[in-house]
Amino acid sequence: MRSLSTQLPELVLINWLTHRIPNRWDAPLATQEPYLTSALDLLHKTIRELPVPASRVVLVGFSQGSALALTHILRHPTRLGGVLALAGSIIGKAEDWTTVTTGDAHNLHGTPVYVAWGSADPYYNVERTEVDVKAIQERGGRVTLELFPNMGHFVTPRQLERLENMLREVIERDETESPRVPV
Repeated sequence: MRSLSTQLPELVLINWLTHRIPNRWDAPLATQEPYLTSALDLLHKTIRELPVPASRVVLVGFSQGSALALTHILRHPTRLGGVLALAGSIIGKAEDWTTVTTGDAHNLHGTPVYVAWGSADPYYNVERTEVDVKAIQERGGRVTLELFPNMGHFVTPRQLERLENMLREVIERDETESPRVPV
């Protein structure tokens, strides 16, 4: 088997240069506009135009990038290869995302989502993260939540190992195993 680094050209990663979000991540959605919709639409358009199916795309983000990735999968749910969200939360008030619309259009089709943050992170808290995880699970996401005790707002080698494992799984996955879901 080839090393992960030689396979990366076969897998397209989104490198996000964030649009300016005007308020804290937990401010009401309406106060985040028009920047939030612009950023989410650009991300969605990029995924749709990639030369690979969405089930081969992994969204990875730290802090605001994480918040954007998590918010994207709720606004544009589809089966992705995975989402790795480090030290971030869904943008908006918790109640903005607690209503679940049933049906295939609001189904993440088992997309693996890894959410990790530190217990000493000054920007995010356990109660809100649990609400976010529930919102993703109710929409069909397979969430793994990992809390790092006494850790602040940064990334650990363990989290990078999770990223490598997620990428490896997507690369090695037989396309017949993952449903081809329209984006």
